[in-house]
Amino acid sequence: MGKLDTTPGHSRVRSREDMEEQHQARLSLPSAQDHSFSRGPAFSPAGRSADRFIPFRSTDQSMLDDLCSPGQATSSRNGSTPGTSAFNALLACQLGIKTPPQDPQCPVTIKTPSSWPRKEKGRVLQFAAISEQAASPYKSSILSESCAAEARSINSTIPRNVSPFACKVLDAPRLMDDFYSNLIDWSRQGLLAVALGADLYVYNTVTSKPFKVASYEVTVRSVAWSQSGAHLSVGLHSGKVDLWDINKMSKVRSFAGHSKHVTALSWNSHLLSSAGSEGIVLNRDMRVPEDSIAALKGHRSTISGLKWSHDDRQLASGGNDNLVCIWRAGMSKPQQRITAHTACVKALAWSPHHAGLLASGGGTQDQTILLWSTVKGSMIHSIHTGSQVSGLAWSHTVNELLSIHGYATSALHVWKAPGLVNAATMTGHNSRVLFLAMSPDGQTAATGAGDETVRFWHVFPKDTAKSATAKLVRSEGRCSIR
Repeated sequence: MGKLDTTPGHSRVRSREDMEEQHQARLSLPSAQDHSFSRGPAFSPAGRSADRFIPFRSTDQSMLDDLCSPGQATSSRNGSTPGTSAFNALLACQLGIKTPPQDPQCPVTIKTPSSWPRKEKGRVLQFAAISEQAASPYKSSILSESCAAEARSINSTIPRNVSPFACKVLDAPRLMDDFYSNLIDWSRQGLLAVALGADLYVYNTVTSKPFKVASYEVTVRSVAWSQSGAHLSVGLHSGKVDLWDINKMSKVRSFAGHSKHVTALSWNSHLLSSAGSEGIVLNRDMRVPEDSIAALKGHRSTISGLKWSHDDRQLASGGNDNLVCIWRAGMSKPQQRITAHTACVKALAWSPHHAGLLASGGGTQDQTILLWSTVKGSMIHSIHTGSQVSGLAWSHTVNELLSIHGYATSALHVWKAPGLVNAATMTGHNSRVLFLAMSPDGQTAATGAGDETVRFWHVFPKDTAKSATAKLVRSEGRCSIR
């Protein structure tokens, strides 16, 4: 079927093919001489128009060649302008193809960094070799000095890779839920002393075997190993202090002097210090056979924390009167008093990295860790932890501090000193964590809690200078200490 053409002067029937040819002739097509919009093989004048445009790759390559040789391209082009030359120069500079020569007609001044590698012809979107002496990104003029310093300190605030879970759990029935006692301690020989009510046990962390040392008629309130690890001191609720030779499994000495229970013990090289609920510290010299006593009076209430410094020159004591007293060896009066805490101070730890640096932690009403310089007699830093601080221990390999907490988090925290930035948090106890002891190599912490368990945690990194130290906690899982 055709269609009647009603155009004036024409009275004939046009076929469908004639109408399509007339419609095709009306299309405005780009010129073939315009290389910026060339027709590809997907377009044919004899057929219908294609639904997409596919350029010739040879045209794109010629443009790239022009960028690689801007001087030759300018001379071969009749239609080049100063704006086009500047654009080509800038584009070549950004791509790092070649340092473009300055066009006298180009008003733009191009500066190419000398550190940029020169590209070969045709090397587009290829990785370039990085200069061995690349400038630090923090030296950019965009960053101010304060911003650069903050950026460089990012690594110090990134948490360390510390497992948040205990690597081993021991059942410890009748482990007292008492904040004022100190019921676990770890010797240099790898033996962990644990007081369970009136029974005294020692757990061998090398063989993973416990053995019973003694059973008392009264409750054991504190335990502490000598520096050599050969002797174990035991503080009793009756006020007595017993000394055990652990190699012979025999009690070698027994001391009196405290009127009430002995809550804290600490050793230096030859002195054994004990403290009780009457607020008095008694020093005994273990080198003499008779019971020689030096009494230190500075607290008005129960002493729950007692710690000798690493150089045996200073003794720190913390009590329920919210005081921390610093005693110099051989002196009967405190050298310094710390009154910054507002609750009982049990957690005490001397830094092995800086002489005279003491960390102390307060109880439920305080919840603060304080760093104190006994050399300057001033506070270095303090932080509110949001929980009762019941124990502190320094790392021997890095400048970090471990804290254990009671109410209300029952967690362990690792702090980067001296700013006390929280580096790691560990949880696992179902009750407040009260007792802390560190392994001889300084990597593993043992904690005791009111849930009647003793848990082991891999906290601090290994000391490379002592890489031959045997791993003390070998097996994982849960077992009983008895």
